[in-house]
Amino acid sequence: MLTGLKYTLRHCDGISIAVCLLLSMASCNSDLIYHQYRHVSQTPWDTQDTISFNIDTIPATGDYQLSVALRTTAEIQYQQIFLAVDCSLPHYSTRDTVSIILTDSEGEMQSNGIRLYNYSTPLPRSLHLTRGQQAQVNITHLMRRTQLRGITDVGIKIGRGD
Repeated sequence: MLTGLKYTLRHCDGISIAVCLLLSMASCNSDLIYHQYRHVSQTPWDTQDTISFNIDTIPATGDYQLSVALRTTAEIQYQQIFLAVDCSLPHYSTRDTVSIILTDSEGEMQSNGIRLYNYSTPLPRSLHLTRGQQAQVNITHLMRRTQLRGITDVGIKIGRGD
């Protein structure tokens, strides 16, 4: 009888832990409405190559924060990269320039990784989006060299603004 009780308690603890983990993972992303990466198909990434994201429909009206993300390799030769982010909505468009710090002054990557390094930065202002609205986000780099080596993926994340 005591062995059965121990098994039941141990089984309940495992289920409780699993349920808590699932709920915590779901709550972390409850305000996230879009998160997508696009592979940079042309290596190196050329200034003429635009990375595009089409957002089908916004689920609810509100203020949203858009963040831009990069995945790079150790082949990247820059301390900082500048990107143009164009967001086209049905009744207006916005253009922002963002800067992502890749390495410190000694050349140490400012992200953890072995082969790929992830970076992310929010746009300086939030976007007011309405329910059912569609949007397109286009990203190009603004570096002096027309071709950049070491960038593998470009992404965006849209979530509820603070």
